[in-house]
Formats: sequence, C-alpha cells, structure tokens
Amino acid sequence: MFLEAIRKAISEEFFVDESEITEASRLKEDLGIDSLASMQLILDMEQKFNIHVEDEEVMEIETVADVIALLEKKTKEEA
Repeated sequence: MFLEAIRKAISEEFFVDESEITEASRLKEDLGIDSLASMQLILDMEQKFNIHVEDEEVMEIETVADVIALLEKKTKEEA
C-alpha cells in the first residue's frame, strides 16, 4: 500500500519512472530527491494518510524503505 503511494508520488512530482523505484532506492543518490523535495514528499504523504511527521523525522529518511517504515509507524500511532 505505502510503496505504491510513494512510487506514484515520486513519479508524478519528480518525473522518475515507477519501475525504477524500489524499497532499496536511496532518495538522493538513486532518485535525485534532495532534502527540500523529501519534505514535499512527506507533506504529500501526511495529507494522503492523515498523519503528522516531525521535521526531525524527515531528516532521518534516506531510502524509500525509510519512508515506508515512517508511514507504518505514524499510521499506527495515529489510528
């Protein structure tokens, strides 16, 4: 569920082919997403899943798997 949402958001906003986005993909090195763009990605996920993520948590994200883990944690906390 989260992987598909992340793939779609990255593909639409940053023009990366969805087939290139895996859980192991590093946001900056593999997908070209800098820290500002990472913030935008997380803002999109916050709206989509009705969660809140602290700025400090966003700074710790390096891979798509990190985003998935954060979304899983936050949706459980706020359920």
